Amino acid sequence: MGLFQSDKEVADAPFQNSKTGAGDIRYKDQNGDNKIDANDRVVLGDPNPHFLYGLNLSLDYKNFDLGMFFQGVGQRDRIVNDNFVRPLNDASIFEHQLDYWTPQNTDARYPRILNKSDANHNYENSDYWMINAGYLRMKNLTLGYTIPRKVLSSTGFSRVRVYFTANNLFTISDFVPGMDPEASSAWAYPFARTYSFGLNVQF
Repeated sequence: MGLFQSDKEVADAPFQNSKTGAGDIRYKDQNGDNKIDANDRVVLGDPNPHFLYGLNLSLDYKNFDLGMFFQGVGQRDRIVNDNFVRPLNDASIFEHQLDYWTPQNTDARYPRILNKSDANHNYENSDYWMINAGYLRMKNLTLGYTIPRKVLSSTGFSRVRVYFTANNLFTISDFVPGMDPEASSAWAYPFARTYSFGLNVQF
């Protein structure tokens, strides 16, 4: 239900935690007993992709050839509550995490910063941290050029093609900035972006 904006809101709301204060996440009292506990848990989202898709394009124009492969996942719900959304959790902070709650920044994306042991109540599994992990990724781009045969007539080669290839060129996603939507956690190594040039020669 967003973030508490004042200590009065905390006092008037169902009891959550003795450490709860302004800038903390406000949980919903699902069963109406005026306290937040395990009995307020509900089923949230769906961690399975709603659909998978891919697109493979091949284009040829004169001596040029272009190949593109796109791959993606539709709606997929992920709970993210580790280092990519927890400022200073491991003594580091990402640029997007600077948007944390303060009395001067009440419309913040992230709750207030607390000591690591004091802030755990803000990182319970909840829809506050449920993010769509759907994405569209260009897995491969290849651009090639085949040298005309008449240019090769005196070289002894029957076909020469030069090409450029890029893998994991870009990803379009509304996921956590800096975190790969395919990664299982903040500690997973992301897909590497690679560039290469090549030469195919036939005699």
